[in-house]
Amino acid sequence: MSQNLDVQQVATVHRIALIPPHGPDQYLVGSNRSASSITGNASLLGDIVNATQASNSTNTRFNAEVAAVKPSLADDLGIAIKTALQQDGYVVVPAALAPDQPGTLHKDFSALNGQADAALEVAIVDAGYAYSTGHPYEPSIDIIVQLTDLRTQKLLFRKTYSYSHYKPQNMNTDDMITPAAGYEFRGGGELLKDPNRAVAGLKSSVAPIATLIGTALKHS
Repeated sequence: MSQNLDVQQVATVHRIALIPPHGPDQYLVGSNRSASSITGNASLLGDIVNATQASNSTNTRFNAEVAAVKPSLADDLGIAIKTALQQDGYVVVPAALAPDQPGTLHKDFSALNGQADAALEVAIVDAGYAYSTGHPYEPSIDIIVQLTDLRTQKLLFRKTYSYSHYKPQNMNTDDMITPAAGYEFRGGGELLKDPNRAVAGLKSSVAPIATLIGTALKHS
C-alpha cells in the first residue's frame, strides 16, 4: 500500500540512514504477454511462474552471462539515491540492516534508532527483460521505496516504481518509467549474445529511478 509523503513530518527529517538497496535474487527473462502494455496489467514479474517454467533454460543462461559482467545494479542505485538525497539537502549515513530476503522491506527499524531521523529502504522486487508479441525484449525493473521515521517508527513515505512497459500484477505501481531506447533485443537468443548491452539496459534504470525518489522526498 502506498503512502504519500507526510510533508509536516518530513520537514523535521535532516539525517537519513540509507539502507543499501537489495535484490533481486535472480534476473528474469519474461514470458510472452501479448495483452499487456504500459496501461495494461501484465509484467515481467506478474508472470514469474510462467516465465521460469517457459524459459527456465534462458533464465539460467541469462543469469550466468549477467553474473560474468557483474552488473552491480543495487550498488549503483544506492550511490545514485545517496547523491539525490544529498542534493535535496539531507545528510546521508550508511545503515547496516540485512534484508530478511531479497526484494522485501523491513517492518522493524528499531536497530537503527539514534543513527538518523529516518531510514530509507529500497527493495528491487524484480529485474530482467520482458516482451510481448511483435515487440522486442526490453528492460523491466520494479522497486519499492519507503521512508520510516526512526523516532516514532511512523511510515512517512512508500511508493512503487516500474521501469518498464509492463505493469506488475503482484503490486500496484505508482509511477511507470519508460525504458531508455537502445536496449531492445529481438529475442532471447540475441539477449544472451550481448550480456554487456543487456546489463547496460538494466543499469539504465538507475538514474531515472534515483531522480524520482529525490524529487519525491525533496523538502517543500
